[in-house]
Amino acid sequence: MGQERDANFYNSVYQSSEKYKRKPELIEYYYEVWCEGINQIKNYVSQPKYIMDLGCGPGHFASLLASNLDTLEKYEGYDFSDTAINMAQSLVSQDDRFNFYEQNLREFDFPKKDNLVVTMFEFLEHISFDLELISKIPPGTWTLFSVPSYDSAGHVRWFDSLQEVKNRYEPLIRIENVYICKVKKNQIYVCIGRKVGLEKPSELIRMIQQF
Repeated sequence: MGQERDANFYNSVYQSSEKYKRKPELIEYYYEVWCEGINQIKNYVSQPKYIMDLGCGPGHFASLLASNLDTLEKYEGYDFSDTAINMAQSLVSQDDRFNFYEQNLREFDFPKKDNLVVTMFEFLEHISFDLELISKIPPGTWTLFSVPSYDSAGHVRWFDSLQEVKNRYEPLIRIENVYICKVKKNQIYVCIGRKVGLEKPSELIRMIQQF
């Protein structure tokens, strides 16, 4: 496992990187991942109205949703980087369906709402508490996430194969579809599924962590 980084690290990344200041369609690989995420939502979720985007970054996925998901009524983006939140608010400032919040997701709880979709793009690999967070998602909720096969600054983990992704997350999310985005010699796995009900989540999490 790598080292989990704090908000100051990500503030510095967003402030210094020209990549995150570009329009989403100009960001290589991630644009494909975001577009596929929207396709999966459209293909699997009936009338998706409410999206909670964890680790929303500077708002690129949100800006694509604004023009590509007609059923959307409310979007909430959460990130612990205040720089990312400010960038996101500037990017999608004219649409009152969209709200962004600086949030420590260790202390996060999910509302029980119909037509809710939880999204997590290139986020779970950055946190040590991924399983604990997912276990809080209400059962039956459509959950969309992407994770990489490669290491990078801030990655706590990465996945050498799709089977490793399934070993870690399928006990918590019944994965319905996987799209693999090629990144040079690596991959980003884009997965959608429903959160499963858990009788004893803490015991299951301990079992998964042994892999």
